[in-house]
Amino acid sequence: MSVGLWAVFGAGLLTYLTPCVLPLIPLYLAALAGGDVRGLSDTPRMRLVGRALLFVFGFSLVFVAMGLVASAVGGWLSSWRLQLQAVGAFVVLIFGLKMLGWADTARRGNMLSALGMLIAVVVTILDRQIIDSNW
Repeated sequence: MSVGLWAVFGAGLLTYLTPCVLPLIPLYLAALAGGDVRGLSDTPRMRLVGRALLFVFGFSLVFVAMGLVASAVGGWLSSWRLQLQAVGAFVVLIFGLKMLGWADTARRGNMLSALGMLIAVVVTILDRQIIDSNW
């Protein structure tokens, strides 16, 4: 499948109408103008290019830093993968039991609530064994 150059150009222009980009346009223009959009037409071209490059560099720097932090956190969390899976399975089971009405967290002294929690723990342990057995 071949996509035409005009289709790609049009799709790029449409990205400016997305809720993520549209609010940034006034900030971008203000950054180019040096704080006042009315002065944009009086600013020399090289100053505008320099400000545009600094704006792009600043945005790039922020997103690269966020990517590095996310990668580091993901690497650290990957060493705890099995434990996080078990906790996640337990939480999902508790939510399911709560939806079924078996785990009423408002009445903690209730025998049915304790039974629901016990069932959730047992099922979580069994679920962990099934996942680890590579079925």
